[in-house]
Amino acid sequence: MKKIFLLLFFAFSAIMVYGQENPQNYRIIYLKDGSVVKGYLLKEDTPTDGVRIKMFNGKELYFSSRHIKRIKKPKSGLKYIGEGRSIKPRGRYWSLHLNSLTGIAASRWDDNRDKRWGAGVHFVLGYKYSEHFALGVGAGLDTYSDNFLIPFFADVRGVVRYRKSHPSPVDFTYNMALGYSIHSGIASDNNDFSHWRGGMMLYPAVGIRVARIKQTNILLDVGYKFQYSEHEFQWGWWGTTNIDRIWYKSFVLRLGWEF
Repeated sequence: MKKIFLLLFFAFSAIMVYGQENPQNYRIIYLKDGSVVKGYLLKEDTPTDGVRIKMFNGKELYFSSRHIKRIKKPKSGLKYIGEGRSIKPRGRYWSLHLNSLTGIAASRWDDNRDKRWGAGVHFVLGYKYSEHFALGVGAGLDTYSDNFLIPFFADVRGVVRYRKSHPSPVDFTYNMALGYSIHSGIASDNNDFSHWRGGMMLYPAVGIRVARIKQTNILLDVGYKFQYSEHEFQWGWWGTTNIDRIWYKSFVLRLGWEF
């Protein structure tokens, strides 16, 4: 477990010191009438008289210098993909995820198998090396009917795009999270005669990313989570110690926001 925490610490350090991204060739134009126009800056015939830009819908507009208050280059390296929607192909990011946990619970006493429900929340901080590969570290809370686990994990994600020449606001994504869960100290029967421990966590998933105008991407994916835990308890009047080795195997539906 200590090795996993050290690995996550060094990954986090590498993310924070990695260089900044290069800006794209687009501008924000503030007009004297209070309007704001965003688009790609094009080559113009009379650069001292005004500017010509290409809007996100493909339409080209020309603005005379007497109508322009100022022209600003965005600080972040966003990439516009049409209709004012933008993505961040490279650089630091953070994301918040809410997920459901659905599985089958087997009774300790018989072979009855009932549906098990749970929920979780996770936070990820990372760096995008490209649109197709990003590396991050995360933490969260997963709640089950009989157990609460706190996972710490490394996160790998990326975009799989079919049409590189014509970017779409909706892209297919992949995600893989691998780490270790510790017990939160909260359980249905956590007492002097019953103790819980955490263990390995693995979550592979596929989904979609939806680009938005406000520079916040919506993430939706489905996957399968494997999460290990041990339950040590004393059984009977004679105090025999038993250990339940539990694999929580859950179908996951996850909604996220990437900033």
